[in-house]
Amino acid sequence: MKLIKKTYNNALFYLFPFLALGVFFTFYIIEHVNYEETDEYLTYKMGHLKAYYQKNNVLPRFPQSVDRIQYNVKPIQPFFKDTLILETADNEWIPYRELHFTLPHGNQYHKIVLQHVLLGKDDVLEGTFFITIILILAFIIILVIIINTTYTLWNPFTDTLSKIENFDLKKELPHFSETNIDEFQSLNHTLNKLLVKIKSDYNQTKEFNENASHELQTYLSIIRHSHEKLFNSLDNPKTLQEVQKAHSATLKLSQIQKSLLLLSKIRNQEFTQIDTIPLKIIIQETIIQFEELIEFRNIATLIHLEDVTVQMDSGLAQTLITNLIKNAIRHNIQGGYIKIELKNQLLIIENSGLPLNRSSKEMFQRFTKGQQGHLGIGLAIVYEICSFYNYSLDYTNQKEKHFFSLNFSKK
Repeated sequence: MKLIKKTYNNALFYLFPFLALGVFFTFYIIEHVNYEETDEYLTYKMGHLKAYYQKNNVLPRFPQSVDRIQYNVKPIQPFFKDTLILETADNEWIPYRELHFTLPHGNQYHKIVLQHVLLGKDDVLEGTFFITIILILAFIIILVIIINTTYTLWNPFTDTLSKIENFDLKKELPHFSETNIDEFQSLNHTLNKLLVKIKSDYNQTKEFNENASHELQTYLSIIRHSHEKLFNSLDNPKTLQEVQKAHSATLKLSQIQKSLLLLSKIRNQEFTQIDTIPLKIIIQETIIQFEELIEFRNIATLIHLEDVTVQMDSGLAQTLITNLIKNAIRHNIQGGYIKIELKNQLLIIENSGLPLNRSSKEMFQRFTKGQQGHLGIGLAIVYEICSFYNYSLDYTNQKEKHFFSLNFSKK
């Protein structure tokens, strides 16, 4: 969820309870004002009548606001009272507010009752509803203005974020727009410095890997060539054995160097070529490639392949399948089995082998050591390829059974 939308959702979430409380308080405030204004008006009329009497010493001719007069009563303190009066024209009971008080006249007290109509509950509710509607409309208008203003203010940040999301190390550095908002300008400046440093480090690492690969391969080729000459010219069996060991170690070192370089290229996302890869054909060709080794170790193969294609670099596809099958053969047991199933964008490789004495998470780490020696860098390369293409790769085991599951559907 976007930041702006989340902010407004939170604001609305907390606004509705306050709006409900506002409606409640608005109702009682209107009713309170209604009573207060009515009492003030009746008190004013009472004072006016009393002032008239004191000035003229006679009772005035009472206007229509004076509802009734009772003669010869006991003196009382003024008090207010609610009552209902039937409106005969509409046949409806109307709420009124009354003020009861007494006036001395001669030797007697006259009780006077002043009346004034009150707003009914339905009128108060109607007023509350009207005020609430006005407040909601005002809030919506203000919210729309704030949203538009906010989007305008956040445009520089959105533009920067879009350029960061589309940033590619193999392309030119993005140019961030100038803005008069200090925080966004500072962010753009900081990001630009960071991207320049990343781009520089990337280029230096790429150049170093290429140079190191070239130089190492040159000297490894010289060493291999020298070993071959020694191997052909020496007659001492012990010396020949040592030369053969050195030659074998040189070949392994050369292979490791190539694998490490491949890992670095994958992580640097240098493989941009996309081809339609027929996995069934690649698996069949790989099985044929290892056919002699499979027969030598007496490994049974159970293979079920459907026509499945994926979009990826052809070289990485070959490396991916080769490393998985090679791992299943290398860490198998004499007279074991390999089962390969390909269907519905899913590749499952099951093989027999010694129980794993490490956690399954370590399977894809470089040079993890198992009971048959190092698992090597092959599975690490498999893991990096799957991560690069966002494929799902899982490993499980059941004692002497090992399962690799590769889902070519994007995560």
